[in-house]
Amino acid sequence: MADRAPMTNPNRILIAISGLCQEGKDGDKAWANLIKHANSKNIGTFILGWKSNTKKGAFIDILKGGTGMFSMAKEESKVAGRLLGCTLALRLPFLTQSVSLVGHSLGS
Repeated sequence: MADRAPMTNPNRILIAISGLCQEGKDGDKAWANLIKHANSKNIGTFILGWKSNTKKGAFIDILKGGTGMFSMAKEESKVAGRLLGCTLALRLPFLTQSVSLVGHSLGS
């Protein structure tokens, strides 16, 4: 787990989102350098991971040239994106902070 300094009401929040290939892996470890840098600048960090019901099937489907399972994984990501968008639009729980998003996906 990355070193986490206690935040003293940070003005900025950083949400790091790992891609599909990082499912089930330690997000703190994957983003350790970013967390360390953010903490040194008093930027609050949150790590989000991917949880897909269709990951294995989606990769097999892509390799076979199909679109069935990949489409299901894509739909799951759309729902997750909408929920994140609603959370950010409502400004909860980040009432006074600016929020930045950073992420990576399959090509990373």
